Amino acid sequence: MTKVKRTLGPGGARLYNALKQIDSKVAKVGWFESSKYENGTPVAYVAAIHEYGVPEKNIPTRATMRPTLQAQRAQWVSLAQAGLTGVFRGTETTSTAMEKIGAKAAGDIRKAISQLHMPPLKVKTVKARLRGKKQGRVVSLTIAKPLVDSGVLLNTLTHLVENKS
Repeated sequence: MTKVKRTLGPGGARLYNALKQIDSKVAKVGWFESSKYENGTPVAYVAAIHEYGVPEKNIPTRATMRPTLQAQRAQWVSLAQAGLTGVFRGTETTSTAMEKIGAKAAGDIRKAISQLHMPPLKVKTVKARLRGKKQGRVVSLTIAKPLVDSGVLLNTLTHLVENKS
């Protein structure tokens, strides 16, 4: 029986190394462990409540991540293809390609949060915000707009690129 030994040429070796690099990184978007409100409540917890709602507590769904994913998926895929082509050609690193994708996704979700107006806040929520203003608390100009009262949810949304575990 004859044995065949395959050796990678320069192009094959470059492709193999690029695939290893690509498989070693992941971009994550959202609110991470360090993001907390002044009272210690994790921002990710509050974001999840708004994303899915809590019907038994009369909190409506104010989803931004899932609709943004559906709406922007094609753009994110195109950005990934361009970045990963750069990795194959050796003109870009996997980390920079993933950074671009993560930054774009975080920016798109941030924009969705800032543009959300439905469902509207309940009258009692707006009144509570006004009471806070009377007590010296800084209240945004968009007092009746969902998800932006303190700015913490919007300002702590971020992305990170890390090695796959």
